[in-house]
Amino acid sequence: MVTRRLGSVGVHERERRNNNMRASLTKFFAISLVAAMIGVFAVNSADADTPKKRQAEVLEFKVQNDQYAENDLAPKGPSLGDTYVYSGTAIKDGHSVGRGGGSCQVIHIKGEELTTQCLITIELKRGSLTMQSLWVSGTESLDMAITGGTGDLSTARGTARYWDIATPKESVRAEILHDSALTGEAQSTARSVMTSQGSTAKGKIGGAMPAQREMDEAEIRRKVGMITEGLQAKDPESLKKLYATDIVSFDIEPPLQSVGVEAKLKNWTPVFTFFESVTYEMRELTLTVGDDVAFGHAFARLSGTLKDGTAMSGMWVRVTYCFRKTDGTWLIAHDQISVPLDITSGKGAVDLEP
Repeated sequence: MVTRRLGSVGVHERERRNNNMRASLTKFFAISLVAAMIGVFAVNSADADTPKKRQAEVLEFKVQNDQYAENDLAPKGPSLGDTYVYSGTAIKDGHSVGRGGGSCQVIHIKGEELTTQCLITIELKRGSLTMQSLWVSGTESLDMAITGGTGDLSTARGTARYWDIATPKESVRAEILHDSALTGEAQSTARSVMTSQGSTAKGKIGGAMPAQREMDEAEIRRKVGMITEGLQAKDPESLKKLYATDIVSFDIEPPLQSVGVEAKLKNWTPVFTFFESVTYEMRELTLTVGDDVAFGHAFARLSGTLKDGTAMSGMWVRVTYCFRKTDGTWLIAHDQISVPLDITSGKGAVDLEP
């Protein structure tokens, strides 16, 4: 706990910081609940580096916060040990499908920057789900570790990643891995949700997507997620594993086309060279999956901080992927990145948002 004494000006300043922290944490809690609860899409996925096959669920959700309280230890204002408690209702298609809540405790203070340890528990029909993370006040993106659960979620592990914290465009993608298969009820629920969400229902036969298609789509979504991981880690070798050796890429920069995986990786060289830190976002990924060919489209944005400290907000681009399944492995055989063209000026429209 911070023990230094402040005059009346300091009291007002601490009150202002306290109010700002309360607003930020309230918004953060809403997003945390979002990350832990939502419509489920359950499928098998596995890769060569994983010793055993796992189940994967992708969670996306909205939440309505209804209770919030703060335990403000002396002195008044942010101090070590302060605890923020919250709860909310999970909403899907306008209906309540669960409840959850948790708490965050201040564990470190550096000026106006507060670090909190956050624990969340969500209670759904299939069981409970727990998450944990550190959160630094003011940060706009966060990964929360999914640490376990009960019922059908008893083997849950994974990560909940979300962006644009405390903005109207908050977005979340939570990936849960299971070491054992889901129950028949969970799989049935997953298929019904997939059918209700147009982005994942394409390719269905007789009203339900075949099990193999479910597994293939999960694997492709995992591969697309690895693009984000590879870029943010500035790891070209991990990216190389995602592309076919003969990939044809229509990138947003010259040349007109790049052929081969080495040429594709060369397009990412400026990112690795000039950026100190990288954030890569993707929204509205939609896939259509066949037996050995699949295609998809999404919006993506690359932003970050240059090595000279300059912050780059980036621009939203349109991304199209074509996947080819070779020897049981889905690889990107073609991609295209573009922005709309303003015919009158001959310039690309780089200020549009999804």
